[in-house]
Amino acid sequence: MGQYAGAPIVLTAPLTESIDHAGFFIQMSLASIPGWMEWAIDKKYPAWRDVPKTAEGRAGTAPAGLRVLEAVLAREFGVDQVVVCYPEQLPEFIGDRTRVVAVSTHNPLGTTFAAGVYASIFGSSREPVNAMYARRMFDTIRACRQRHPFAVILGGSGAWQIEETGSEAEFGIESEEAFIAAAQVSCTNCREKIEVICIHCYSGIDLESGNALEFSTLSNISSMDSALAATLERWRFYRTTTEPENGYFANHCPYCGAVQEDYLLHSEPGDVFFCIAEAEPGSIEFTAVEGRIRVSGDCGFGV
Repeated sequence: MGQYAGAPIVLTAPLTESIDHAGFFIQMSLASIPGWMEWAIDKKYPAWRDVPKTAEGRAGTAPAGLRVLEAVLAREFGVDQVVVCYPEQLPEFIGDRTRVVAVSTHNPLGTTFAAGVYASIFGSSREPVNAMYARRMFDTIRACRQRHPFAVILGGSGAWQIEETGSEAEFGIESEEAFIAAAQVSCTNCREKIEVICIHCYSGIDLESGNALEFSTLSNISSMDSALAATLERWRFYRTTTEPENGYFANHCPYCGAVQEDYLLHSEPGDVFFCIAEAEPGSIEFTAVEGRIRVSGDCGFGV
């Protein structure tokens, strides 16, 4: 960001909701086609991401409601106090002077009935392209908050989706050095010898506090990003539970189906994942997870 200290008020919206492309077809497609089929939109509209910028380098197009808010705030606080930008520009305009980042959303998570139905026609994924870009925007905002303290205000007709699904704090931990740790234990129910796993991070960061994490073991995981979910396809016994209602990820016995609760694997000295660094050589097998992962859960350090 150089010497730029940031704008006090920054306004933004997902890229897919900021474009000003002629015709309704592209907007309907972005809101309904699943993310993995983004190539179809690219083929029909190869330049749809080429959005214009003003002479000052700000967003040239934005949702109408965001422009109204910009005009009101500029009149109240001054033109130089407010910036409208695209999500990819957020690191440029957020700085030490930034106090508020306001986000306009229409259908950020694709949780409306129509979006979910249309997206599911193409496969099991119910996340449309629009939701994928909204998540990227929120990831950028979280990254900026690690460096600068500011408030985030959600608005627009889709803001309810964030509150209702709890996605404002969906991922609390990030790591680029994560491993799947696998070990053998006896099922707590049928006593058969089974494999159990957990996520072990050599390094990472607490996205809420910005604190660094080292040699942490994750438990009670409530959500994870698609990269980690894809890696875990190999271990199908590690899946969400049906109770309580909100669910969480846990190991299941492949013989009797019983849930192997994390507190029996992580909490006390002697538990298989309590202190991985002090485990018997060869008792735990590690599989590296490629790239960066994001999860929400509890961190244990074996102390």
